[in-house]
Amino acid sequence: MSDRMEYLVRLWKDGRFEMYRTALLFADTQDDAVQKAREWAASLDSIPEDAWLQVSMNGKDICNLRPGEFNI
Repeated sequence: MSDRMEYLVRLWKDGRFEMYRTALLFADTQDDAVQKAREWAASLDSIPEDAWLQVSMNGKDICNLRPGEFNI
């Protein structure tokens, strides 16, 4: 049986005040979730320069990455 948990990933723009994209992903650990979120963001066609990447689980923020911090 897997211990994978569901994480919500949000990409915010305009200084974290406007939602740009969202996704759900499954990961075994929080570090794995952050890495998968970074990969997801990198797969998008375009990302606003001021975008923030947020990873949360059960309504609690796990990680917030500022513009430029989540590029792979």
